[in-house]
Amino acid sequence: MAATPSPAPKPQSPPLSPPPGSSSPGSPPPPASKDAREPSPESGNKLLYYWRRHIRPLVVLVAIFLSFRSIILDWNDVPTGSMRSTIIEGDRILVNKLAYGLKFPFTTWHLARWNTPARGEIVVFYSPEDGIRLVKRVIGVPGDRIEIVGNRPKINGQWVKWEEAGADALQPLPPEERSQFKAFQETLGEHTHTVLVQDDEQVKRRIIRAGGDPRFYLNNPFRDVAEFVVPDGMYFVMGDNRDNSKDGRFYNRTSASTPFDPARSCVPVSQIVGRSSRTVFSLDLKDYWLPRKDRWFKALP
Repeated sequence: MAATPSPAPKPQSPPLSPPPGSSSPGSPPPPASKDAREPSPESGNKLLYYWRRHIRPLVVLVAIFLSFRSIILDWNDVPTGSMRSTIIEGDRILVNKLAYGLKFPFTTWHLARWNTPARGEIVVFYSPEDGIRLVKRVIGVPGDRIEIVGNRPKINGQWVKWEEAGADALQPLPPEERSQFKAFQETLGEHTHTVLVQDDEQVKRRIIRAGGDPRFYLNNPFRDVAEFVVPDGMYFVMGDNRDNSKDGRFYNRTSASTPFDPARSCVPVSQIVGRSSRTVFSLDLKDYWLPRKDRWFKALP
């Protein structure tokens, strides 16, 4: 008797995959999308939404910008005439904060040093008297023997070179003030620049015409400083406008009878912010703050 053939097995249908967005039993749920995790104004946490989307990026950008100005490059406005005629009122000068070393942001702590200020360089620093940020020229470095006679420095027994400057040196000044000054070319190290000293005869006539007492203005005892030695780690600075600059001759001296103390009148290297060798731009403070285009990006001697 012939065997009856067994029926062929029915083909198995493939298992159905779960629909998108669902999970099979026992498997972990899929991670939520980024958009689902982000807060939104409709989620009830508006403050967190605006912080992440708008405020936080702005805070990071401002922090980067301020850190850049603090440790790399900055600018400084000059509201007074103590550095005339090299720098005049309304100039904005560039400050290279990496010129002498690297500082921790927003402090005067040095992380590294690779250079020191040299004679004749223009530096921005914090005043040893009141902490105000100032700009002056380096006259003496540590160990120098300095003497000031009639606004003219003597360094290590040698007079700093002075030569009379022409009328062009007074051009940055307002026309009505040019007759009050004499200009000299001073050479300090590699830097030759203009210094101004008061023309006593012209100033005397102007004061008498105005009904004032010229003795009050002309008998300036701070023009002279007896010989001293610049302390280690400190620098002696002066303005280029010698009769109109509160500088190292004056710091921490309440009167001419106060003895000159180099340790209190010189600037510690830790308080020097950086070096300046160029203006960024300039505004005429006496002419509606209009730009002086001839002084934009001007090199400083």
